[in-house]
Amino acid sequence: MNKPLKIIAAIFALLFIAAVFTSCGEDPSVLHYPSRVTAEEAENSAGMRFVISFGELDELMEDMIIRLGRKGIELTEDGEWKILTEGLVDDNGVGYTSYVKQMKDAVLTAAVEDESGKLINVGCGCSSDVLRDDRKDRFVTLTAALAACVGGYEWNDVDFLKKMTNDCLTEKKSSLYYVGMLFTRSEDEESTVVIFSPSNLSAARRKGAAIYESKEVIPDTILVTGTEHR
Repeated sequence: MNKPLKIIAAIFALLFIAAVFTSCGEDPSVLHYPSRVTAEEAENSAGMRFVISFGELDELMEDMIIRLGRKGIELTEDGEWKILTEGLVDDNGVGYTSYVKQMKDAVLTAAVEDESGKLINVGCGCSSDVLRDDRKDRFVTLTAALAACVGGYEWNDVDFLKKMTNDCLTEKKSSLYYVGMLFTRSEDEESTVVIFSPSNLSAARRKGAAIYESKEVIPDTILVTGTEHR
């Protein structure tokens, strides 16, 4: 099995385990918050899904890549979304389809509910050698851009999300939580994947995730639809 396929296999072995973020040039330690509601309750086995649809993700990522490109940050798209597996049904009887998209030195993934067309989770994976050379920053930037799209952030929040992504890649704990979203790392000797899934604080704590939380009052606009953030 070649490396891209091994990455894809690793990603989708984790999809439902993962399911069950300063302006460019500014200090990434400054906390930023989403600008919109990002998740809602759902009947799937994870109990939540992102608010945006699969089609909206594609539009947001295209816009994100263009905006970052204007700042000299190149994130090349090498292909279109393709179906990896269709006709899937989770433990709650919700049908979904898994998709993949080849990028430069990376693979994007998405698990999408068939009926609603909304995202259960998304991910970004690469072969392990990418993280050992000068391609790592591009991968981390791409992963942060994906997090911004599903997490309700803007293009100028990407530096902050890069810090979160780097922490997810290097922390002893394999997952971390920040404002309604869980970052989960899965890795083996040949590949590494970062999965983003909607979550609340109590669920993240039950999963043993590292909690990144501000003492400030979190804006009402990022409360999960139908649930409380905490």
